[in-house]
Amino acid sequence: MKAMPDSIKAHISNARYYLEAADKHPSPTKDAVHILLLLIGWENITIADEELSAWANEEEVDERLYKSHATKYKKVPKVTRIILGPSGTPPKEVNFSSGRNFEELRMACQYGSNTEGKEVRELFKKGWHLDGLRNGLIHRIEWVEMMVKIYEELDDKNVTPS
Repeated sequence: MKAMPDSIKAHISNARYYLEAADKHPSPTKDAVHILLLLIGWENITIADEELSAWANEEEVDERLYKSHATKYKKVPKVTRIILGPSGTPPKEVNFSSGRNFEELRMACQYGSNTEGKEVRELFKKGWHLDGLRNGLIHRIEWVEMMVKIYEELDDKNVTPS
């Protein structure tokens, strides 16, 4: 079996870097920055995971992975935004749960929203529930790191994974 690509560890490192950067912008002070950094971290750990899987199975990585944000966001935990209206009206719950939803959310973090306005500060003012996204990223990083370690230990013992 050929050596594990260096890009796998680089993407894991990048995911950790973006997670650490996101923690420096905790909710609710800079939610757009926080979300954007978590989503970029998610993209990196997804690439690492897919490259590791392709390497272990001796396959090629699907090129759509590198071209589509939505493809990288397939397993992202749901993010919820609670929008409070005028007194007496029920709050509105907006859920982001699909790859396409997260792709649109990423664009809104960068450029504002086509439907709610371009002012990012106002769009991301309050109501975002991001614990699932952050915790999901942490667990996914730990999982991929554990799998890399297992494959390295197998390689050190000259055992071929099957």
